[in-house]
Amino acid sequence: MAGFIGSNLLEMLLGLDQAVIGLDNLSTGHRHNLAEVERFVSARRWGRFDFIEGDIRDLEDCRRACGGVNYVLHQAALEQRAI
Repeated sequence: MAGFIGSNLLEMLLGLDQAVIGLDNLSTGHRHNLAEVERFVSARRWGRFDFIEGDIRDLEDCRRACGGVNYVLHQAALEQRAI
């Protein structure tokens, strides 16, 4: 959610007046990307965003993030390069 793709997706979804729950461990994302989105959307729309600093490898973090949601847009991926 705090990476390049996730933050752009967040901006688009908030612009469409959607409620968004973001889960990110910030290993590759940055809080300043979220702050940038906050500057671009209205305060009302920003209020529809709930950020959870957590990890998709943690079942409880996933349960918190997915409770009561209708859709999950999974953007968490890391490329493994062969040595």
